[in-house]
Amino acid sequence: MVKPDFFWGFYSEGIAIGTVENSFGFEVVPDMDGAVYDGNKFYSIIDTGSTALVISVLYFEPLIENLFAYAGIDDWKFDSGIVLTKCKYELPSLFFDIDGKWVEARPQDYMYDFEGNGRNCMLFIMPASSGMNILGMPLHVDYYSVHDPEKGTVSWAPHKDSPKGTIKTGPPPTGKRLLRSSSTEVKKRLSPVITLIVVIFMAVLSAITWEKWFIPWIDKRKPSTRMRKIYSASFFVFMMLFTVYAMFPVVRAIVDTDEDEGSGKISTA
Repeated sequence: MVKPDFFWGFYSEGIAIGTVENSFGFEVVPDMDGAVYDGNKFYSIIDTGSTALVISVLYFEPLIENLFAYAGIDDWKFDSGIVLTKCKYELPSLFFDIDGKWVEARPQDYMYDFEGNGRNCMLFIMPASSGMNILGMPLHVDYYSVHDPEKGTVSWAPHKDSPKGTIKTGPPPTGKRLLRSSSTEVKKRLSPVITLIVVIFMAVLSAITWEKWFIPWIDKRKPSTRMRKIYSASFFVFMMLFTVYAMFPVVRAIVDTDEDEGSGKISTA
């Protein structure tokens, strides 16, 4: 049963990896602007126009980490919003709770050989800076799906040649949770803002230091006009280099913008 809104939306209790018994609920994040919950259920949209399973940044990172941990694979990386791994690896199915039913997306549905040579694959599981999940075509492959606008329902059933079994009811997620990301993605979104703050702060600090300390220091030495300009230019060059090579590395370390941190590394073999 979908919610009576402008989308085919519903509240999901969780995601299962490998089997429906290995399920994860959603950690509620009440302070996240735009996040939509009903109790401990997280709002999701069914979208046949999307090619991917688009997961909120709140839960994307822990989902991917648990997916590869379940498969025992650390040969992967996250690069420019895309998860890359080897096509030869056997990843598990994902199951999404929809109104108490577990709908399956097999690895064949969410892995894509983008080079066409069977070597490197990308996952059609992608992050979104939103407070909801958007479940696209990988969740519909090998199913008949019926959207009934009058009843407000979406129904799935495997077709006769489908490798997917009958859709299972329950069990609902128990104690395990997809915990809020430490979040490479959430922190990454903050990085430009913090960088701008640092630039403004250093610009103001440089101007105040130049006027209140550096100019009086120069005046005591009574330099020529030419040397005065050289001193001032040198001061601002120094402050710029200090910002770039001292302040920015500290900022990057704080906000953790390294996309590969916490990820496996895709091999070149």
